[in-house]
Amino acid sequence: MGQITLYKTISINAENNIYIYSFGQYDTSVLAATNQTPFYIDNSNNINFADLKISLNSGNSFFEIKNSANITIKRCQMSGTAVKGIKIDKNSKYVNITNNNISGYIEYGIQAESKNVIIANNSFYKGTESYYEDNNTKILLSNVTMNQDEQLNMVGSILLGDRYGKGFDPITEESEFSNKTYGTYFYELWYNNFSENYVNWIQNNICFDCKTYNFQNFAQMLTNIPLYLTKKQDFHDDWAWNGENAKFQHVNPQFLKWLRENWLLTTTDNILGQTLQFYYDKAFKNTFRTYLKSYINLQNSPLKTTFIDGYKENDNNRYYLDYFMYESVISNLHEVEGVLYDQEVMDGDGGYDEGEEYEGEGESESESEDTEVESDYSQWSEETLNTNYYLSKVNFTEDISVNLFDLSRIYSFWIRRNIDGSAEEIMKTMLFFMKKYDNDWATSIESSIIVENKTEETVLNE
Repeated sequence: MGQITLYKTISINAENNIYIYSFGQYDTSVLAATNQTPFYIDNSNNINFADLKISLNSGNSFFEIKNSANITIKRCQMSGTAVKGIKIDKNSKYVNITNNNISGYIEYGIQAESKNVIIANNSFYKGTESYYEDNNTKILLSNVTMNQDEQLNMVGSILLGDRYGKGFDPITEESEFSNKTYGTYFYELWYNNFSENYVNWIQNNICFDCKTYNFQNFAQMLTNIPLYLTKKQDFHDDWAWNGENAKFQHVNPQFLKWLRENWLLTTTDNILGQTLQFYYDKAFKNTFRTYLKSYINLQNSPLKTTFIDGYKENDNNRYYLDYFMYESVISNLHEVEGVLYDQEVMDGDGGYDEGEEYEGEGESESESEDTEVESDYSQWSEETLNTNYYLSKVNFTEDISVNLFDLSRIYSFWIRRNIDGSAEEIMKTMLFFMKKYDNDWATSIESSIIVENKTEETVLNE
């Protein structure tokens, strides 16, 4: 039938049991609209759309749903330029959006304020002139909330994966969890043990299409506070920005404050018969202790400013950065049990594996270009160039040893957090959890913590 032009919005108000389908499997008709929302549903029940082709030129959304229930949108093709693809208000429930193709939106593919929405198997392509996939803007769920039981379900699911809550023998599950080895470097700890469980949890509990969302996306949906800042703030170091582009991801201190204020779980909450204390001791205690102790070492060092300046000078070469962290930072703060390679390392392969990045923050623009630049290693000592960063270690505490590869990244993390202004809030957040799960150790080092903007309350009690 060709194009069918809509001269005004199709408004469905206070209606029940309406089905709007295409004329057949091979129908090529397109509903075309300009500067308006093609379908507006309000105060209605059991409204169904399927197999429609909708073209929108400069409208607010393809569908807007308010105060309605049992709404289904499936197998529809939406293209053009809409600010948001589909909008759902907080008073609507039981909305199913499945198997659609949504392209041409400017802000979000789907914005839903209601929790009772099923979003599954949709395709999202952002943009106006050319379409592209953007995992960060496919879906915005702005009414995601979590009570204590939901927080516990999330933690249990992430810790134990699909074994959680499915009737397995708790003793067996605890044994399997206990027998695992957990690293002290948080990025490795997360991706080796928990990231896949997180993906399964979010698609089963938040929305199926959210499986492409990493934790920063979920964090923003839950809090309405971005985990990372994409615009320069007054407290940011100018060096960390190339115009409007950040050299690395800048942690948002406000998110950390929200986390402390809204965490509901206690040490006595249990998963498969074991308290959260059991899981913390096995998987997280060494990581938290290592990060907090390295924070203290860096903040208390009279060379802190020198370390930060040196980091900036060497950040444009990923090998240089490893060498700098070992030779100038770690060697000044620790006794290193060094292990040398059997032969000289002339190609600089002493730190990174090819393609490895710092803690998932991605390469900076300068780092991504350094592969084409001829490197000069003459500034580094022979010992630095010949040290095996995986076998060399630092005895961090009496019972924690960390290899140079991981420790370089941990101190790099804190240097970046000093540069982006979030170090203190991260420290406070770690202490918040450690006062619950590792109180004796945290209290023992309280006096050694330097806080630049300390209030009358002690840091540990904030």
